[in-house]
Amino acid sequence: MKKVLLALCAVSILALAGCGGPYAGLNGGIYTDVKFNGPGDNTAAANYTKTGSASCKGILGLVATGDCSVDAAMKNGGLKKVTFVDVKGESILGIINTYTTIVYGD
Repeated sequence: MKKVLLALCAVSILALAGCGGPYAGLNGGIYTDVKFNGPGDNTAAANYTKTGSASCKGILGLVATGDCSVDAAMKNGGLKKVTFVDVKGESILGIINTYTTIVYGD
């Protein structure tokens, strides 16, 4: 049992050590749920008619898949013009990580 716990701790430490992106240094050991304003004019928050989002997922800091680009979020929301962008990150034990780009515009 001790070996299993040590292995899980080692994997968690390695997974957390490899985390970067806009949330570097903001990873909770057990759970992370953060949201940041991305590039764009956030003062125009009331001037949009559509939203779109796109997500990427990572497991154990070893495998990551998805397209969380602004272009993918625009396509998913049917936007032609972006007013502003938000970015959201979620992590569970540093094992399962999700990054989502949210765009607002027309």
